[in-house]
Amino acid sequence: MNRCIGLVPLLAMGCVTVDATTTDTVDVGDIWRVVADVDRGDIAYTGRSGAAVFDIEARTYATANNRPKARKKMQAVDFTVDASRNELLLSGQTAFNQAGVDVDVAGPWAIDLDLRSTHHDVFVESVLGSVLLAGEDISAFDVEGDVDIRAEEDVEAEIYPFELGQVSVRSDDGDCVVWLPRWAPVSIVAHWDPDYTASFADLDYDEEFIGDGVYEAARYPANIIVDIECNGGGLDIREHAATW
Repeated sequence: MNRCIGLVPLLAMGCVTVDATTTDTVDVGDIWRVVADVDRGDIAYTGRSGAAVFDIEARTYATANNRPKARKKMQAVDFTVDASRNELLLSGQTAFNQAGVDVDVAGPWAIDLDLRSTHHDVFVESVLGSVLLAGEDISAFDVEGDVDIRAEEDVEAEIYPFELGQVSVRSDDGDCVVWLPRWAPVSIVAHWDPDYTASFADLDYDEEFIGDGVYEAARYPANIIVDIECNGGGLDIREHAATW
């Protein structure tokens, strides 16, 4: 039985964490999408204007009740980088609950993303493209494009949608904060837990309806579909810094 679970046992029983950081660089070339699938660990992607390479940093870690066991766990973490098919594929898998890999990537801002962390957080900043993010807490700032967010808990998403685009934000058990641009021709259907609060910025919609845990709004021609589902939490729709 591994008893190194939680902060208090870690301190009380003298459990140790070991880690190691590796870096890699991949030429952008014809790569059009980044796909990351991490079993246990955070994923971060930051877009940079004019970037010609992907800078990849991977921090592998493990915790156990002594250093040799922790090192053994860490050695079992499998992290791979594959750029052989016009996609940058990042995979981090582990057989232990207290071992994993945090992945941090900086690359071009115009890129499609498919980033999934099974038990940890996903952070994205400054990206233009088709974006799918799945994880525990999701933070997405300065993102322009079609966006699909699937969070176990809280969501913060600053989105400037594509024309004729789609935005989907879902939280299984947390709060949702979503920024949208004023005057965007959107059709919004949003649900939240009525036991929690909700607030909505005045974004000059042609129609609005607020019910018990339901918000609907449209600005014609309403050809951008926005679907928000916040289970077990509140909803806050705010005004994006950029207007349509």
